[in-house]
Amino acid sequence: MANCYPEIGQKTFKGIHYVTLSPGGGWTPLEFSWEKPHPTNRSAYLWHAGLWMACKESRKVMQKCWFGHLCCEYDQKEVDEQVNTGLRKLFYGGRKGPRVIWNGRREDEGLFSPWLMAASLDDMFCINPSRWSTLEEFKLACWRNNTDYAVEFDPSWISELLGLEKYRPTHSSSPTLNLAIKIFCGIATMNPRLPPLIHIMDRYSGWKKVSPESPPVFRDCEHEYILINPSDPLASNRLARHAPVLRFLDQVDRLLKSRLTHERKSSHFAFGASKVLPEGLSVRNLVRVMVRRDKEMVLEAM
Repeated sequence: MANCYPEIGQKTFKGIHYVTLSPGGGWTPLEFSWEKPHPTNRSAYLWHAGLWMACKESRKVMQKCWFGHLCCEYDQKEVDEQVNTGLRKLFYGGRKGPRVIWNGRREDEGLFSPWLMAASLDDMFCINPSRWSTLEEFKLACWRNNTDYAVEFDPSWISELLGLEKYRPTHSSSPTLNLAIKIFCGIATMNPRLPPLIHIMDRYSGWKKVSPESPPVFRDCEHEYILINPSDPLASNRLARHAPVLRFLDQVDRLLKSRLTHERKSSHFAFGASKVLPEGLSVRNLVRVMVRRDKEMVLEAM
């Protein structure tokens, strides 16, 4: 199987997968080449047509378990059907119901292979848009509201926003930053078709543990991450006081807090206490930050 870490199957470990936006407005896995020393795609599982592009080890294991010899002796359609059946048994314990998510067919660039996700539904998907055109076509409504999504934080976002008096997305802005802000405004409405939160993957900020409680751990192929709620002053894990991601969230509040508040108050999906915002709606209430486990600050004060 494509799981490089046996522990990910346990409840305390979850996978992180990196995807990009496709021209049709959906998302597909980042390209992967195992010849490169540092592949672009750091996903815990890598997937394409039943994991055939995952990694050499995954392919060999799947061939041995499900086919017994090289898959080239089979028709591609038959291979896909058998792989999907095997993956459903693998992740669903033989029970009915797909554990493999169908993500359409990738027909751009002359590729017609079905793209399938072979990962637990409890895992997280980090979106990395590479082109402005795909960002314009991307629709938040195509998301699954029971799935965790993330964007990867870049410290350069702080300087992009620092000198602005009003935020306007432009072609010169970072596509991922524009996507993040688009998501903030979307989930502020509390639309039930959208996830209630977006996660920010932060490889730079330090954090400190203030209680012995062990949070769930997310893994990609390089690092382990834990989740921190930046809006909770009593959280068992907290970001360092001068963490770059907190400076970014402060800049978003400076530019967009009034807009986020308006999106919430004017939304017909929000009602009752969710519309009572005496201090406005901070972006900190809409995000969770994923920090590297090895960035824990043990001796330094917060």
